[in-house]
Amino acid sequence: MAITSRSRWRGYLVVVGGVLIHLSLGTLYTFGNISPYITSYMRWRGSAPDLTYTEATWIFACSIVGQGSCMILGGLLQTVIGSKLTCLLGGWLMSLGVLLTYLCIKESFILTVLTYGLMVGSGTGIAYAIPLSCAMKWFPHRKGLVSGFVVAGFGGGAFIFNQVITAFVNPNNLEAESTVGDES
Repeated sequence: MAITSRSRWRGYLVVVGGVLIHLSLGTLYTFGNISPYITSYMRWRGSAPDLTYTEATWIFACSIVGQGSCMILGGLLQTVIGSKLTCLLGGWLMSLGVLLTYLCIKESFILTVLTYGLMVGSGTGIAYAIPLSCAMKWFPHRKGLVSGFVVAGFGGGAFIFNQVITAFVNPNNLEAESTVGDES
């Protein structure tokens, strides 16, 4: 099959799109940056007055469980509903998890674990492999290169959005509230 100039550019756009999708999915790894703020906020708000930093890691642990377990689901969904809809579904689930966390963080630690932990992680898992497989289909002789670019977007998302989150949540670089005997 001859590769035309037009189809080659379309393949490049698929790789760029995959990088952009992974930039947003990579926000999953910003949790280490926002964990002290979440913990302090839940203590201050009274939804979890005795919450420790160690207990707050359950949120991230559940997001990783959700991501890992839903990658299989993402692959199955891709074969049934297609790549675009599967990525959209994963992105919507991830975004809905963040939105619901905004509401639940004021009420309950368990609900925060379910929304920011499981929902965000599950959405990430559903959408994670799809851009990789699409990029590798367009460049079958450069699978390692294009998958490297796409996955670099995942790490880049954490790098970029950690800066954005810090500027938004803590522009004056104030220290997070801690309690006596809290594990740092």
